[in-house]
Amino acid sequence: MKAGAGKKEHCVSPYSFKVSRCRDENCDDFLPWLEEKAGVQISQFLSIGNSDFGRSLFACKSIQAGDCLLKVPFIVQISPDDILPEIKPLVADTVGTVAKLAVVILAEQKKGQSSEWAPYISSLPQHGELNSTVIADRDYAPDEEIIIHLDIPYNDHLRGMKLDILQKHCLSKVKDANFSPSGASFVIKEVRSSRGKGKGIPQSLRAFARILCCTCSQELNDLVVEAAQHDGRLARRPLGNRTLEIRAHEILLSLINKLIEEYDVSIKSLHMLEPRNCRKFAIRQKMAQDLLAGEVRVLRSASAWLKNYYMSKTVGDSSMNNAKKFTALVVDNTAIIRKIEEMLLNNKGFKTKVVENGQEAVNTFIEGNSFDVIIMDMEMPIMDEIRATKELRAMGVKCLIFGVTSSESKSDIQAFVEAGLDEYFPKPLDFVKIDNILKRLEN
Repeated sequence: MKAGAGKKEHCVSPYSFKVSRCRDENCDDFLPWLEEKAGVQISQFLSIGNSDFGRSLFACKSIQAGDCLLKVPFIVQISPDDILPEIKPLVADTVGTVAKLAVVILAEQKKGQSSEWAPYISSLPQHGELNSTVIADRDYAPDEEIIIHLDIPYNDHLRGMKLDILQKHCLSKVKDANFSPSGASFVIKEVRSSRGKGKGIPQSLRAFARILCCTCSQELNDLVVEAAQHDGRLARRPLGNRTLEIRAHEILLSLINKLIEEYDVSIKSLHMLEPRNCRKFAIRQKMAQDLLAGEVRVLRSASAWLKNYYMSKTVGDSSMNNAKKFTALVVDNTAIIRKIEEMLLNNKGFKTKVVENGQEAVNTFIEGNSFDVIIMDMEMPIMDEIRATKELRAMGVKCLIFGVTSSESKSDIQAFVEAGLDEYFPKPLDFVKIDNILKRLEN
């Protein structure tokens, strides 16, 4: 039996059902006897004791995902095939394996201490003590940690470069992260202070976010240069590029807030479950509620820390707080780019809507919506930027349309401009470019 590899690691909550453990002297010799009989180690993680739930297995040391909790060879397992020869003819083939196994155990129990299985038979729980609860050997606070997973999208045109940088900078060796070919899992522990004091968000997670939010090769190259100037690790210190630093932490904040919403929905659904007249069900329901509530607490502490960090980076920027509420439509087929541009515009006071391609942009105006500005990407599927811009202008759309592109082709850019753009910017969109857009709007 293995701990769940690749899944969230959860801890049992002690909120309402305080688990007390006491030694079970009757079972002190059972696991050593079983290992001696098997000739191999059965478990290095488990011990046997009595709890509020009856005789139970306890974790006697920390367990990580993928650890083998219990390994019992077939040679030390009682099976229906062990039924006594003199009884076997009396048992018809229609008798089930459970019944046969019960006969074997009763026969061995009858032998008493002369049975080779006596240590096992004497360790079996009595009637009313049967349970399937596995309890930790210590109290795990429900807010200790949670594991979240992030991926670099397959349609990210910089995906290969981002994965290569992660590999070269050996992020796989950090203790609070587990990197895979497409992304990584990170351990987040409760942040004790939302004012930036104490342990904050894991550095490996913040470094990954800084890479994830890069929208051009130059930004990635700048990350590598900054890493080389320090100790070689990615984004060990706050980035010199303030816009990128804010963007990275806002992506994390958005992702964590989304997780909080999902957890809140799960907690509410548990409260809505129809109660059953069963103590075991009530215990498990309460443990699940406390577990989810504990993980939400971790996420909320991380959210508060990120909000405070963001505020510390934007303090003194009056344009982020005093801008008139303009409206903007973001058109881009890459989800991470849409999210980044939306957050940057929101920071500058824009009310935004995002769509995935030119056809959706055209449909948005057909439905009667209007905007002060459109941020239009190049190279989109379904309806490209040139056709979409032409159709919008033909429909009488008068708002400013700004193109953003990573293309260096002068002919492509010229065709884009001639389709009806007011101006184009090389990617990425940043606060300086948004300030220029604001000046055009205000004038």
